[in-house]
Amino acid sequence: MHRGRRPELPRALLRQRVEEGYGLWVGRLILPFDGRYFAERRLDPPMWSRITQHVAALNTDPEWNGVRFSASSPAMNGESGAFRWQGARPLLLFVLTPRHPRGRSSWARWRRLSVERITLRQSPGDIDFSEWSPFEGLTARVLNAVRNESGGAADSVIVDRPVRQGETFVIPARCDVHGQARIRLDGVIQFGPMPPPPIATVSLTWQSPTPLDGFFLMPREAMRTLPGPFTVRTGIDCRQLPPGTRDYNFGLYGRWTVNPAALAAEWFTTGSAETS
Repeated sequence: MHRGRRPELPRALLRQRVEEGYGLWVGRLILPFDGRYFAERRLDPPMWSRITQHVAALNTDPEWNGVRFSASSPAMNGESGAFRWQGARPLLLFVLTPRHPRGRSSWARWRRLSVERITLRQSPGDIDFSEWSPFEGLTARVLNAVRNESGGAADSVIVDRPVRQGETFVIPARCDVHGQARIRLDGVIQFGPMPPPPIATVSLTWQSPTPLDGFFLMPREAMRTLPGPFTVRTGIDCRQLPPGTRDYNFGLYGRWTVNPAALAAEWFTTGSAETS
């Protein structure tokens, strides 16, 4: 891990790996510590007073019951701001791997080890993990498609048995020049082994990479980003459709943005050092 005051360096390296397809997980482990701590700035009496006040607050915090903190032997003359720190310190851990399932399972193994022996309080609270890439916290799949109306122009539309081809769901439909009908799509939204992180605001929308020309209707129902079944309606209008076979593609696209309020409450924001 790069030390110093140029966070853009590790940030650029991590971004490069993510763009290459690597998964990125960030973890924090609370471990026992007794050694030199480097504030990386010159200590002065006001700053040292702030550090000792923080130590006193930690020693009366119920969250740290059974852990004794101490700060001593400050180096007031050097630029490193070194002093002896006893008690606990967080270890920042980056998991980078192109094997996404393996990376996603790492946090579970670390959490199990925390209870067994390696962390300070030997509790699940000693380990926090957040998945930053790939963001695959939920999946949405169409499972079935049927004609949603009968009679009149709808009877000229025949929806054949849908076929799944990998991640694509193909809905074969045949119609004559009089055909027009609604088609119902049934599917399910599922959370993966690691649900979307709390910092994410997720939205789902139906989109098409090519114009549908009015012959095929885009689903208009709002999609909830909650686990469970969903039903939406599309449709086909063959009255103006030229003869022949055509493919119309549309899909459900997910977009997530960072929620600033949730980000401010995350462990990697609130856990910043008191000496910074």
